[in-house]
This record gives sequence, structure tokens and C-alpha cells, in this order.
Amino acid sequence: MKRRILSLLLVLCMLLSTAVLFASCGKKTVELAGYNVVCGKDASEGMLNEIATFAESLKAKTGEKVSVKKVNADDTLDNEDKLEILIGNTNRPETAKALKKIKGHGYTVKVVGKKIVIAGTTNLLTSMALDHFKSTCLSGDATAITVEKTVVSDVPMTEITADTAFVYSATLLDSADFLREQLNALQIYLSKISNLKSATMLTKTDAESAESEILLGMVKRDECQAFVSGMNAYDYGVGAINGTLIIAGLGDAMTAKAVELAKSVLEDSVCEIEDKKRIFIPSEFSRIFTDAEGVFFDDFPKPELPITGTVDVGDNSLEHCYQGEGVNADAYYAYCKTLEAAGYTVYGEPRTVENSIFRTYVNTEKNATLYVCYSAFKHAAAQKIANLENLDFQPAIRVVSAPLDAVNLLDSEILTQDLSYDRVTNSSITGVKMDSEMSTSSEVIHGNNYIFMLEDGSFIVFDGGQSYKQNVKRFYEVLLALYKKSHNNAAPTVEDPIRISAWILSHGHTDHFATMKEFITTYCTKYQTYKITLDRLITNLTSKEECYVVGNSNNAVAKLYAELSSKVKDAEGEEQGFKYYKVHTGQKFYIANTEFEVMYTHEDMYPNHFYRFNETSTVFRMTTFNTTNHQIDQASRTTVMWLGDAEDTPSACMRGMYGDYLKSDMVQVAHHDYQGSEWELYQLISPKCVWWPVIKERYNTYCHTKESTLYFRVTNYKINYELASVQHIFLLDDCNYTLTITASGPDYK
Repeated sequence: MKRRILSLLLVLCMLLSTAVLFASCGKKTVELAGYNVVCGKDASEGMLNEIATFAESLKAKTGEKVSVKKVNADDTLDNEDKLEILIGNTNRPETAKALKKIKGHGYTVKVVGKKIVIAGTTNLLTSMALDHFKSTCLSGDATAITVEKTVVSDVPMTEITADTAFVYSATLLDSADFLREQLNALQIYLSKISNLKSATMLTKTDAESAESEILLGMVKRDECQAFVSGMNAYDYGVGAINGTLIIAGLGDAMTAKAVELAKSVLEDSVCEIEDKKRIFIPSEFSRIFTDAEGVFFDDFPKPELPITGTVDVGDNSLEHCYQGEGVNADAYYAYCKTLEAAGYTVYGEPRTVENSIFRTYVNTEKNATLYVCYSAFKHAAAQKIANLENLDFQPAIRVVSAPLDAVNLLDSEILTQDLSYDRVTNSSITGVKMDSEMSTSSEVIHGNNYIFMLEDGSFIVFDGGQSYKQNVKRFYEVLLALYKKSHNNAAPTVEDPIRISAWILSHGHTDHFATMKEFITTYCTKYQTYKITLDRLITNLTSKEECYVVGNSNNAVAKLYAELSSKVKDAEGEEQGFKYYKVHTGQKFYIANTEFEVMYTHEDMYPNHFYRFNETSTVFRMTTFNTTNHQIDQASRTTVMWLGDAEDTPSACMRGMYGDYLKSDMVQVAHHDYQGSEWELYQLISPKCVWWPVIKERYNTYCHTKESTLYFRVTNYKINYELASVQHIFLLDDCNYTLTITASGPDYK
């Protein structure tokens, strides 16, 4: 770890306060060679480490070994004539003499005889005195230093009492949330070092208020915003503003480091008064550190706007989120100009959809890419999502940064539509029959398993379903049958294989991902036998930090996709393996006669937290056209919304962002028939055709009753009986159903 700011510029704050006495007179020149360090044993482990680091810096400066001796204030004196730097509450009379000059709470730095005294009335104030000494006396290379007598008195202090409330973000709904666990651990620690009782300590969300507060993490308080102002993604710290204690980093990981720092700060603030251990902190102070082990790219111009926080969004990518006053389209465009002036160039197609703006920037010199969006939430009021309980969907500027060599940008081959291919077939959608070798219970959900065939004879796969051997075999057989249908019953060859142009994955649950793993392992590894290859994996994988509460994450996919890519073979001389593209909301790409829009990713949810992994599903809208002589027939447009397992919160997010723009011809029912998207979302999509990824037995059991306290059961009923647009519903049962899309649209006959 590397200290970025040694301490609050406490002197400046004190000079502004008439209650503080600051005295500085008398200078003494001291030769540091020969000095060792003596410190109080009562300091926290964090402060003792700080003192050890200070001793190492003295060693580097003088070239001599510097020892550190720890003593209690009542220890017997020894070697009092030696050259010593006394830090904190030592047994040396020079320490006691210097401390007597302080009125109330404060600190002192002075030379007493042969000793250099650095001490405060609490260990935290001693730490500030040490910072003052380092900043004023140790600059330069000379070992002879000038120590100016300094006494800081009557420092305003704030006591942490049983009435002090811990305040956390209202987005942290669950006690198992990472920061809630950190909060609980801090309360327990406080009860160990003081007379406070963890069981009676108050906790509140930032939607509430208390007279005395400790702010944990990125909360909606002016003091928090002021404290983190100027922080980078790797910074974390503890401080106080107007007596409010702040423990924060921009993201959860850094806030956790801040909690560990807070334990030391609070331990160093304990005062024994009338046999009670009470905690007093300076009403104004700041201690900010930088984590030197960060792996993200953070060296880019930041918007000069209120920051809500940062979050690891997977694949070495870090999201910065800005909300609040001044966050609007004008601020977004101004920020884009700042990036462009700093050498960033727009990559791909900038897009504006329902007032939301989406751009990707690259800077090859910095080996960096930035996805920059303005989430306008134009329809938040009309869709009544602005005041949904515990959900924060307000206009935001989001910046997702990543090293260029850590992610694949959408390549030029799919950034623009290329219609130069040979048309061999009509497009079609096939729902692949799914059944289980293990059970036919109505509780079994067999997963998303859809194959889309393009006019050039290649395929797009959506999810893929469970990995039971029969399912994987059937999946191959359907691909082979579709290939033959488009190739006059000819079998695939080495030169003209079954080509999966893209495998589109909503999220990493096994009923969506596992077939892909087994299919690649079984069939794609044997190119000469099965003549199958895969070009792309398209999704947006999450991080462990985002998914702390949900019990699982995309880690299984993230760990496997490089291994799986290495198994994908191709014709001799062709590129081996597939590329993984981490797509972002608002991006558009094209494969043959089909256009894909990314409608939602997990990045859109922050600062809201995930409480079910399904909320991380990436949502795509596919628009397919019929072509003639390499020209698109606009009248043949067919749109399909692929929801994956998107539940109510992504559903609300999309309603607020898009409104009627969501209208599509077809929809895949989210999360099968379980806890999925809202009824209001399906009303906006208003589909003619519904792809329902369940077996008939489950569909008949759970999709026909309106009398339920569960919103998704009611939604199932309404899709069936009250959504006037719906004319066709297809299950993944009985047969592998293929719907052909002709020049006149889907052929439902």
C-alpha cells in the first residue's frame, strides 16, 4: 500500500477555527544519524505498521539501522540519554513534558533535550503529528533537519456514542450484502475496543437521517461526496467532516479496505475516562490511501460531476457512475469533447435512443477503451419507475474503462452490415425440444434453447439449455438437419462446415450455458468428424464483486471461455477458436441479414445491487430482414426480444429507458415462467408471437391461474389471456419447432 495523502492539512482547518490554539516558535537543528524510535505499545496495529514504515524511511535517509522499541507509559526508564524519536504515549519524561503544553485535545512536535517528541492526546492525533513531522521536516536528502516547535491545542472532537448511527446505501437491501457484512464486523470490533455494545448500535439507510452519523460507503450525503471528491478508483480512506465520520472508497472493494483502516483509526481514538473506554475523533480530518495492487485502467479524464461510485463489471473492466445535479445530455457531450481532446477517438457507431446516448472510445497510445453512455431514463415518470422502492433509476453518465488488450472490441466485420454473402435459405427460428434424463417433474425448467438460421446458412444460438447428454445430442442433430435443409440435403464439408456465427449468452446459469460447454467439448473439438465451428461468444460477463449476494456468478463461464475457445477447431489455415465480445447497452452489430441491439446489461443497474443472478441477464433485440439481390426488403422486418432470465428490476430499467421503443414482433418469456419480467414490460413489447421456454407440463401447471400473490404467476396468466397482441405461443416440448421467416414475415402456417 502507498499513502497518497499523509493526513488532513489539519493546520489549515485549525487556523480557520477560533477554538484552536496553534503555537509555533523556536527552531532546533538536529542531525538524524544515530536516532532510534521509541513508541507507545497502546497504538493500533495499523499505527505500529506506520511507525515501522517511518523507521525504514529514516534508515534510507541516514544509511544507518533504525530500531523501534515499544514501551508502556508506566514502564521503568532505561537509556534515557540516548538519541530517540519519541512517538506517542511513551514512558519518557520528555513525552509527558511536551504533552502538558497541549490544551484540551491536540498534538505537538518539538525537540526536548536530545529527544524529538511527536505526540498527541490520542494515538490518532499522534499519527497526525507524525504526518506533520514528515511533511515539514523530512523533505530533501539532508540528514540534518530543522524541527520547529509546534503545539496544536483545543482540536474540536466528536464522540462516537450509542446514539451514533451507521448509515449505508438504501440499495443494500440484504443483510448478506458485502458492505452490510463489513458494517456488522466494524460494529463488533467497536464493542471490543470500547464500552459500546454492537447489539444496540443504530443502523439506518441514507433515505433516513440521524443527528450523529457514521457513513459507510457511497451514500447520499454531502459529506460523503465532499470526502471522495478527487478520489480515484484505487483510493480509500477514513475522515470526518463537521463531526460526521466517513468510511469510504468509490467501490465496495476499496470501502472494505477503508473499513480495515477505520478499525485502526477508531482504536487509536479510544480514551479512558472514569474507567470507561470512550471514542473521540477529530471533528475534521482525512486519511486517504491508495491501493497499489489495482488491475483496472483508471488513467483517463473524469467527468467533473458528482460520482455515485465505481464497480468491477468483469473482464478487467471498471464502471464509474455519475448521478445528481448537472448530469444531463449537455454534460455528456462536454465530457466527450474532453475525451477527444485527450486523444480518445470514437469507435463504431455512436447511437442515441430515446434520449440515451451510447459511444465507445479508444486510445491506442494508452492501450485503453472507454464505453461512455448517458442513461436518460426518458420514460421513468411515465412508466412510474422513478420512485420504485430501493431502486435508483435516475439519469446517469456511465464510463466503463478497460485495457484494450483485455477486451475485444466489436470488429469491423460485424460493425456494419455486409450483404455480399450468397443467400441459400430463408431465415428461421427453431425452439429445440428439451427433456431431462433425470425427471419429468413439473418443477423442472429445461432452459433456453433457440437456434436462429441466417440467409447465408450460418447460425446464431441463444443460450442453449441444460447439458444432459440427450439434449446436447439433439442440439447437434437439429443443427445438422437445418444445415442440410439449407444446402439441398448436402452434408457439411471441411470447406463448408456448420458455422455458428455467434453464440449469444444471456447469463451463466446452467440451464442457459451448460449445453454450450458440452457441445463445444463433444463436437467442436472434432472438426474433421463433425465439420462444426464457432466464431464468436457474445455476452457481458459479471464480476464476483457485483454478484456477492446472489450465490453464484458468471465465474464459471469466465474461467471456461478461454479453455472452450481453444477447443474450437476450423479448416486448415483458418483462424482457430472463437472471440469473446463483451457488449454494452446501446451497441449494435450485424451478422448477414440480421441486426442485433444490446438493450440491457448488468452495467445499467449500478448503483442498484443484484439480489438474484438472473438480474445480470444481457437482453438483445434481433431484427431480421429478407433480402433480394443483396438488398434488404424493409417491409420484411421481423423483431424478436430475447430476455434471457431478466427479472423485475432489469424490466423496470428497460421500461424507464425505452418506453414504446421496446415494441417487438416476438418475445422470449423471461425466466421461463418463474420470477421474471413485469407485466408492464410485455405490454410495451406487445408481441404477436411468444417463445415460452418450458415443457408443456409446467406450462399447464403454472401459466393459467390469475389468483396468486406472486406477480409472475399473474403475469403468466395475463400473457396468455389478456395481452391482445398475442396470437401464437411456442413451448420447448413435443417437437423441435421451426418458424420460417419469409419475405412476407413469419410463416405461422
